[in-house]
Amino acid sequence: MTIDRKDLDTLLETLGDSDRVRLTTLYNATVTTLRAYNEKSTAARLKDLQAAEKAFEEAVDDVKKRSGYGRPDPDMVIGKTSDVINWLQSEEYCAPGREEPIKSTKVYNDHRTGVFSFKDKNAITMTEVMAYVANANLEKSGVDHSKEIEALRLKKANVEYLKEQENLKRLKRENAIAEGQLVQKEDANLDKASAFALFEALLKHLVRTDSADWIARIEKAKDKPRALCELVYGGIDDSLDQVARMNEIPLVVKGGNDGNVESDA
Repeated sequence: MTIDRKDLDTLLETLGDSDRVRLTTLYNATVTTLRAYNEKSTAARLKDLQAAEKAFEEAVDDVKKRSGYGRPDPDMVIGKTSDVINWLQSEEYCAPGREEPIKSTKVYNDHRTGVFSFKDKNAITMTEVMAYVANANLEKSGVDHSKEIEALRLKKANVEYLKEQENLKRLKRENAIAEGQLVQKEDANLDKASAFALFEALLKHLVRTDSADWIARIEKAKDKPRALCELVYGGIDDSLDQVARMNEIPLVVKGGNDGNVESDA
């Protein structure tokens, strides 16, 4: 529990009926579940206790914020710088990232650099002190930063995981390309262009060389369109077959004075 019975009673005296009933009910529920858990420590009773404590703590925090309970009087005068140091140390304020009470040398140095400022050096107010606390990012000793640290750790781990997954995808792709399972987009586009160009050349060559034969062969056919289609389709199938085997087609490389040299691509 974040508040004991004595502090709770003090807080209740400052509240209206609604908030007083609310906190009293939640406090009693916490005490009841704690007593039940002490009698028999089961997982279910521990869960009930934790839920009751959480509800009570959240209600206390809510009431304190709304009522201003425990908030120092902004016009209250603390005194000189030495008095401010004593007050900060008594309230367990620490420098950022430190656990020991703030040192006087830091307060005086912060005043010289303008982080801690005030109008009257003999009558420094609570408002000026709290402004210094905010400007210097002072924190109270024992503040639990475990949740923040855990959140940062998880965020970093997630970033590392995503980076690792990207590296694995990149390596898999590179290995697939090296093994011939994939081709680069530029290479694939080049292959497509080559295939289309080859098919166009073969089709034009087919029409140019076989058209006279087609005309002669369908001259006596009863169904000339059908007969023509059968002849053309056969030539197209042969052209497509050659495109499919384009890596096996022999290429002729023309040399300067050596004539033609044939090689298998």
